[in-house]
Amino acid sequence: MAKNLKMKKLILFLIILLIFLGMSGCENKSENIENNINQPPTVLGDIAYDVNKDYGYRVYIREDDKYCPYLVLTNDYNGNCLLLREYLLNEFTYYNISGEYGSYYKNSHIDEYLNNVYYQRISDDLKDIIINSQIEITTKNAIDTHKKETEIISRKIFLLSANEVNSGLAYILVKEGPVLSYFKNIENRIALHEDGKADSWMIRTPALSDGNTLIAVGYDGSIGVGGINGLNEIYESSVRPAFCLSNETRIVQRDDIIDGQSIFCIQI
Repeated sequence: MAKNLKMKKLILFLIILLIFLGMSGCENKSENIENNINQPPTVLGDIAYDVNKDYGYRVYIREDDKYCPYLVLTNDYNGNCLLLREYLLNEFTYYNISGEYGSYYKNSHIDEYLNNVYYQRISDDLKDIIINSQIEITTKNAIDTHKKETEIISRKIFLLSANEVNSGLAYILVKEGPVLSYFKNIENRIALHEDGKADSWMIRTPALSDGNTLIAVGYDGSIGVGGINGLNEIYESSVRPAFCLSNETRIVQRDDIIDGQSIFCIQI
């Protein structure tokens, strides 16, 4: 009898011990999860719009002598993070000189401008890690024949396409690249200058109506068709550069760039 009582007490003790250890393990696990949640992201892919909007999907890039915000639109643009300048560039420029294939993107004025003039503004350490992206463009043959034909070119800096900004015109235009989820909200097409003024901006897609018409985003986010030039001048417009960085690009939060704000910057 006494032996059975001792055995019951031992079993009860072991049960209580196991319950205590289990509760302690759950508390530690919960604490670890909470700590992980509270830890800020450390790589660029973790703050992309289509991954986690909670951190603002912005990273600041150094151009010349100042930091500028870029939207991290996706972490899967050919397997990399696609960045789009949040604000329009201050200066206007033109797409191309009119001609037989004036709306052809490859080696156009804007293509050269982005990969030479604008590219030189980016800090040297960032230039080293920008991806040579494979982007899809409309061919010369498509411009001439209206066939839906594309080709792939490699570029560091580029414009987005009509399909990527969710123009809804894929049935009449050549489909260049995938629709980006960020632009499924049409208001997200509206772009501002740093002074808060909205303006239209270039994309890389030709309209195919002739060799000198283009698709563009209006100041209100609408999609329109425009020419390369008028009777007496070449039309100029605002520009939003885009480029890719690796998903594993290190980022860091900094409080010493914008007063009262903690922002993400590339850690190089």
